[in-house]
Amino acid sequence: MVGNTSENQRYLHLVQACLDASMLLYTVSETAFKMYSEFLLAQDAMRKRAMSTLEGCVNLLKEKKKQ
Repeated sequence: MVGNTSENQRYLHLVQACLDASMLLYTVSETAFKMYSEFLLAQDAMRKRAMSTLEGCVNLLKEKKKQ
């Protein structure tokens, strides 16, 4: 490949394209991880709220039953 600049340029472009694709895949995976983490946290918060509401309903029913 010594002296063949067009072939060298072709390989450099290929390497740059691979690096660009790698960076895009990394960025997408980081974004997906962040979004899924936020989803799990929101799901946990909703579950806690639902359990709290359910406990309130059970307590209300217990109060009504005592009367």
